[in-house]
Amino acid sequence: MKRSFLVALAGLAIVSSCNGNKTRTPAVTTAPVTRRDIVIDAQANGVVEPINIIEVKSKASGLIRRMPVETGTLVKPGDLIVQVDARDVQNQYNQADADVKAAEAKIEVSSAQKRRSDEMFKARVITAQEHEAAALDYANAVASMVRARANLDLAKQRLEDATVTAPVAEVITIPWETSFSMTVPTTGAVTVASSSRCLARSRLARARTSKAIALA
Repeated sequence: MKRSFLVALAGLAIVSSCNGNKTRTPAVTTAPVTRRDIVIDAQANGVVEPINIIEVKSKASGLIRRMPVETGTLVKPGDLIVQVDARDVQNQYNQADADVKAAEAKIEVSSAQKRRSDEMFKARVITAQEHEAAALDYANAVASMVRARANLDLAKQRLEDATVTAPVAEVITIPWETSFSMTVPTTGAVTVASSSRCLARSRLARARTSKAIALA
């Protein structure tokens, strides 16, 4: 009986030894080998500056009546930027326009007198001196017309200069630093910058680089 008990213990030891050597294989996750870009992560403080900058200046001097733009305003071509007081230049334009109309009336009268003078001189009704006086009066009328039209063009240009509009569709970055009680400086300008093309200026203190790991 003692021998049977030892045999039984030996059998249990063999079974236990066989069960202890059996271990589980851990699960391994696999993936195909791929190529990836290197990721560079950099942090820095900088300034974004426009590349295309246009300075819009005014040729007129006077009181600012309207200024509907400020920094950051998006304008389109023809939008009002600054309206200078145009009362003086409007009066000058009206006077120049009246001078042109008077010169036109004068040249019509002088032209008719010259035609009559030519006919009378051919018929020997008037003297050569009187004929020359009529021709000189007509020449003076033509000269007055030229001067009047030139003054009208200048007055029209000054009147248009009192209204400053945007030349392109961009963003106002620096408006005039004036108020409604100040005159427009001839050297002042509204800076119009393009928001479509900008330049970022910064100083990189440190860059952090990480590589993508390819799984075998």
